[in-house]
Amino acid sequence: MADYVASDEKFGAESVNISSGLDADVFTRNIPAVGDVDIFEGFDNNTTGFYTKTVTNTSNGTTQTTTYGVPDNGILQTSNGHTYAFDYDNKNAVFITKGQTKTLTIDGGRQSKSWRFYFLGTASNGPADMTATFHYQDNTTSTAEFQIYNWDTNNETTRAVTVYQTGRVYNGSLYDSNNNFRFFEIPAFVDQNKVITSISLYNSGETKANSKAMVFGFCIVGKDDTAEMFYLGSDGYATYVPAVKDIDMSNFDEDDLAAYTVKVQSGYAKLTKVTQIPQGSAVVMKGSAGSYKLPYTTDAVALTDNDLKASDGIKTGGEGIYALAKKVNGVGFYPVDASVTIPEGKAYLEVATNGGVKAFYGFEEDDATGISLMEDGRSKMEDGAIYNVAGQRISKMQKGINIVNGKKILK
Repeated sequence: MADYVASDEKFGAESVNISSGLDADVFTRNIPAVGDVDIFEGFDNNTTGFYTKTVTNTSNGTTQTTTYGVPDNGILQTSNGHTYAFDYDNKNAVFITKGQTKTLTIDGGRQSKSWRFYFLGTASNGPADMTATFHYQDNTTSTAEFQIYNWDTNNETTRAVTVYQTGRVYNGSLYDSNNNFRFFEIPAFVDQNKVITSISLYNSGETKANSKAMVFGFCIVGKDDTAEMFYLGSDGYATYVPAVKDIDMSNFDEDDLAAYTVKVQSGYAKLTKVTQIPQGSAVVMKGSAGSYKLPYTTDAVALTDNDLKASDGIKTGGEGIYALAKKVNGVGFYPVDASVTIPEGKAYLEVATNGGVKAFYGFEEDDATGISLMEDGRSKMEDGAIYNVAGQRISKMQKGINIVNGKKILK
């Protein structure tokens, strides 16, 4: 398929705020820790947690700078480049032992434009075997299984997703000079283009019956309160359905990115440029490969003369169903087999063909006016091949008059 499934590298990732469900505070600025304020339901016991790089020793009132520890400003970046923000003065973690399930509510809900959601945490007596159940705004759910590594795990897998040398306080009053303490960034698969409202985390204890999981960072890919992220692949075309709000395309240069409706008529699939895309409406996007922020708007009106339909993630192919793809004739709408499901967020054409249409094809980089219709051939000039006015067969449409399926087409 020509439609591109976005990867994490194409979208910004940002920290997610949890509005309810956090039950632990595992970071301290003070030695010893100050009761329920700094460490509550701590890492290994109720008085064990992690400290900031600059801590105050309350026994003599002095400030101490340490070699290890987490940043004092509450902003932590993993080796993957993702950023997490912590509130050191309130509960900032969830503590999950074997058999426990705890549910976290996401502040305002967050849309995942990619397939991944990230957790930052660590485990003791681990590793901890976790199941996350994601609850979406449309009342559906999905699950993901992952493992949170034990605090001292150090191998090729964990080094790429680790925050090293976090340091810890133990017994509520002493530094731990062991620099092996680590936080791990763990990816979990979610449904693309859905708004996550809450997450339930379950520790099965399957690998280690007494494992304790601590999760204190949450990060999502592709959320923006003012715009929706979109990536266009190297084919130069993709179908697109705004997932959250209406989209404004009016400020894009047409050579960079433009949106089109598709209308099947008189043997052609005609493209018409539009500057606004209502939420849930399907269009074809054409432009230069790359990532784009598509601004939200409240002024979009319903699209007219548009035969593109948005897939619900259940729609399958079959007679008369066409989806965007790149094949030997170029980028166009080609038949979809009945065994194939069209992903949610993508679009398709449903055309009454009576068995006579093979494909809508003929996209060209410098031509967005129409897609020629290929029919079953009855003669040399009607076999789906392209000819010039001299009757010579050519590989693709050229400037001027082309003959396709016995019809003259001006390019």
